[in-house]
Amino acid sequence: MRTLLTVVASAAVAFVLWSFMEYVLHRFAFHEQRGKNYGSREHLRHHASREYRLWKNPEAWVGVVLVGAGLGVGAGWLVNPAAGWGLGAGYVVAYFTYEAIHGIAHCFAPGPGTAAGTASTTSTTTSPSRCGTRASRRRCGTRSSAR
Repeated sequence: MRTLLTVVASAAVAFVLWSFMEYVLHRFAFHEQRGKNYGSREHLRHHASREYRLWKNPEAWVGVVLVGAGLGVGAGWLVNPAAGWGLGAGYVVAYFTYEAIHGIAHCFAPGPGTAAGTASTTSTTTSPSRCGTRASRRRCGTRSSAR
C-alpha cells in the first residue's frame, strides 16, 4: 500500500511539474523568442496552421519522454524505485494528457461572435463549424459524426 501511495503522490507531483515546465517553455522559449530557435519556430507553425499537430513532430514528444525517463531514474536513485516510476511515468502521462486537451481546444475553439470567441478575433484555431465536416474531423483526430 505504501508503494502505491508513493507512485500516486509522485505522479501528482509530476503533473504539477509538467504544468510548470509547459508554462516556462511556452512563455520564454516559444513566444518570447519569436522564431529565433527551433522550438519557437515549431510553435509558431502550430499557431499558424490548423493541420499542425505536435504528435507529427517527434522531436517534441521524444524529448518529453527522455526528460520523464531522466526524472524517473533520478527520483528512483534519490528516493526509491516507486517514486521514480511515479515521477517519470506521471510526467509523460501529464504531457500526453495536456496534448490531448490542447488539441481538442484548438479544434473545437469558440468561433467569432460567441462570448468566448470575442477575446481574440485573429485566432487561427479551428471553429466548431469547421470541425463538423468529415474531412476536418479526420484532421482534428475525432471520429464522431456531427449531425
